[in-house]
Amino acid sequence: MDIFKLSQSLDELIFDVLMWVIFYPYTLVRVLIWPGYMIDYAAAELKKDPDKEELFDRGLSPPVFLFLSIVLAWMISPAAPEVAQSGSETAIAGLINGSVMSLLTYRLALYGVFPFAGALIYEWRTPGGISQHSFRQPFYQQAYLCAPLAIVFSIAAVVAARIEDIDVLAFMLLAMLIILIWYFWSQIVFFRRTMDSGWAAATFWGFLSVCLGITLSIGLDFIVGA
Repeated sequence: MDIFKLSQSLDELIFDVLMWVIFYPYTLVRVLIWPGYMIDYAAAELKKDPDKEELFDRGLSPPVFLFLSIVLAWMISPAAPEVAQSGSETAIAGLINGSVMSLLTYRLALYGVFPFAGALIYEWRTPGGISQHSFRQPFYQQAYLCAPLAIVFSIAAVVAARIEDIDVLAFMLLAMLIILIWYFWSQIVFFRRTMDSGWAAATFWGFLSVCLGITLSIGLDFIVGA
């Protein structure tokens, strides 16, 4: 074992974790308050030359931000793999709930369909064919917007399944409603900025994006049975 390389890797890991601790709340606040700015920020960062400039040096990259949001929600909520496993009804669900990493990966896929839905509608409505290169920018922009939704829905779903107090359930439902309204608004902002749509068209595409994301998420959850 190369001690020098191990030391370097440890240094990088510690630095990355500290940067996550610092920039996560900073990025979250900006997404919640200025979703339009973060949409533009993601687009501007992806236009940089990665060989000459550091990408997303003033915040977390969207995929990392989304994943950390899911991890944070898992840490805050009282979910544990062994508890969730008792309610598993399928073999796939048992595998997912059997380990922390599998559970987090599943939740990433479950909420990843929301930015996928928004990016898919954007690609469908803009000129040119769909490619990995063209899909990356709208997906990254949408990943920023999905993170707050993932936090609230992950925590609320687990709490609602574990706690029977009516006041707690009412509070969770209210939180889910508020963040869903915010997410709908952020979708309107997204389509207004990226497609130069009017308010009516942006509202329609935003509503379609939310409905498609919810449908895909419910469908995935139904198939897996977790």
